[in-house]
Amino acid sequence: MNVVRHLAALRDKKITFDNECTADMMDQIGRIFKIENGFVPEGFLGLKDSYPLFLTGKAAVRQDTGRIFTQFEKDVKALAEGAYADPSAVTKDQAKAATVFEIGTFAFPSIEGKCVQGKARANELPSGYLAIPKKDRKQNDLEVDFVMFWISPQGMKIYLDNRLDPKNLQGGIQGPTIIKRVTLPEKWQKILGSQPFIGNYEKPGAPADKVARGFWFYEPTKREWAIMVQDFFAGKLSAKDFAMKYQKLLEDHWDGLLKYLNFTAEDIKHPEKQPPGWVAGGPY
Repeated sequence: MNVVRHLAALRDKKITFDNECTADMMDQIGRIFKIENGFVPEGFLGLKDSYPLFLTGKAAVRQDTGRIFTQFEKDVKALAEGAYADPSAVTKDQAKAATVFEIGTFAFPSIEGKCVQGKARANELPSGYLAIPKKDRKQNDLEVDFVMFWISPQGMKIYLDNRLDPKNLQGGIQGPTIIKRVTLPEKWQKILGSQPFIGNYEKPGAPADKVARGFWFYEPTKREWAIMVQDFFAGKLSAKDFAMKYQKLLEDHWDGLLKYLNFTAEDIKHPEKQPPGWVAGGPY
């Protein structure tokens, strides 16, 4: 994505949010997450772990990641044995009675309508991050050596054997490893290989992701977005008013956003160029 062209479209209002499509999007989200509709309790954004409701069959559907395949049976066992970290969503008797049951999965379904411009996407990308604290050279060399061993075929095999060990109730993996010359046990190859891949919406530069929760993860806009969305879920803000306020949020913080991204107003006049010092705001 050409970030300069994207910003120019926002500046020139070729892309806006104070419209019926933004309001419709919020209405659709609100069908599940607005408290008045009865699917979530008041204050649900601060709920404790509700996963035990699913593990005991009291919740029909759960949005999850690839971890569910290798950890589901372990999580049920941990709950029943009293080893689950926070079982408070269910009673002690319900937790002890938890047993493994058959689960099925489905990818995000695509929706249709005049405001929809593409098919559904998911979070399909390598996950996991490493950080090495800066110490003395000798210590840092040892840490780099360890990381290099860990991501080698030999080291990754040791790691996966531990994570997939049925006795390791805290172990599991998000999906197949990207390390070459490393294969998973046939059981997991078959299960993970049967899952559909529908595309990654969080690929670097994805334009929709940069305006989904505030703008380019610029903290003042992210903070105000969080307040706005909670007000909407609580019924204090209509979908139409949310759309109007979201456009105003962009306009009110435009100068600060450009400074955060290390852009100038002059830079945006030249989409054929990308200023060398711009900050790629985002989680990755």
